[in-house]
Amino acid sequence: MNEVAPQDWGLTGSNFARRPFPQFNNVTDVKYPEGNTNYYGAYVRFNKRFSHGLSLIANYNMGKTIGFVGGSLYYPGLSRSQVVYNQANGATGVPIHQATVSWAYELPFGRGRQFFNSGLASNLLGGWDLGGIFTVHSGVPFDITSGSDSLNGNSPLGNRVDLIGNPIPSGQNPSHYLNASAFAVPTFGTIGTYCCARLYSPNNAMVNVSLGKGFVLHEGYNLKLLAEIFNLFNTPQWGTPDTNLADPGFGTITGSGSGQGAGVSNGQDGARVMQMGIRLDF
Repeated sequence: MNEVAPQDWGLTGSNFARRPFPQFNNVTDVKYPEGNTNYYGAYVRFNKRFSHGLSLIANYNMGKTIGFVGGSLYYPGLSRSQVVYNQANGATGVPIHQATVSWAYELPFGRGRQFFNSGLASNLLGGWDLGGIFTVHSGVPFDITSGSDSLNGNSPLGNRVDLIGNPIPSGQNPSHYLNASAFAVPTFGTIGTYCCARLYSPNNAMVNVSLGKGFVLHEGYNLKLLAEIFNLFNTPQWGTPDTNLADPGFGTITGSGSGQGAGVSNGQDGARVMQMGIRLDF
């Protein structure tokens, strides 16, 4: 909202004197309605309880969020990028797919169950429950920025890039996820031709499991032993790459798939985590 007028784009030197409010930097928060978002989604759920203590729940969600919170003051249709949400809420302009399968299984051992229902074996093997969740979701869209202001106009359009080649390299991997030579900083005084989150981060999948055993200590007193493993197969959870063309690490993914972008590293997102606990219910 403190953007230099288009007729003054591309001039050299300080642009503060050319801004509507020269005493301020860029103004991004405005106290009047300036944007909107719309969410569209489809959800399917499957729930089945089998005999012998097995239950399955599966669901699939496809969500699409289209939003606009302002772009150029003079060219509002040329927004730098639409709003990108984290994976829990969907993403901008493109469908986000997520599927989950969870299960709970009362192992068939112990008193009142199919096997080893009496004696010492019943006490040792009985009362165990096995559960788990398998989740897979598509990547989220991201945009590319030039790292500079090609307009020298304090404009959200000033950091766009030109697309001059194939942005997907051969042998794409997290350390070489984007082809830097496919992008270029636009000619000074012009708007970059590429925008609006048409590239996607990698898909991610994860399996979490738990194993628990319950004991009846006394009437009204129950003890629960629980072991949990998050990311059982130690599968990397990749986030979005570095999208600033001016960065030496452009196109590399160093962050986790937590939906918060490059540079965010959360061990629980990318590494196997194991924990054990004891709970007393009374």
